[in-house]
Amino acid sequence: NIYTVNEQYIKPVTSQAGKMSWALMRNREGLDCDFFVSHAWQEGVFEFLAKVRNSWPRGLRHAWCCMLANPQNLNISSFLVSP
Repeated sequence: NIYTVNEQYIKPVTSQAGKMSWALMRNREGLDCDFFVSHAWQEGVFEFLAKVRNSWPRGLRHAWCCMLANPQNLNISSFLVSP
């Protein structure tokens, strides 16, 4: 599932690259996004990829997906406290 891919691949690779997001690691200048892709963390990664490939809008090039766009090594605990 996507949890496993994140823990075992995305986080270690991006940690070695300076704890940035996968998207910025691959495209340092960033990209203009054409559409948004949503996912469930417990979703199987192969199912997710198949859905994205099969529903990709014709003529569009760049998608925004939180698991790749947000830095997964970021400690967000301070954002999750009650006011």
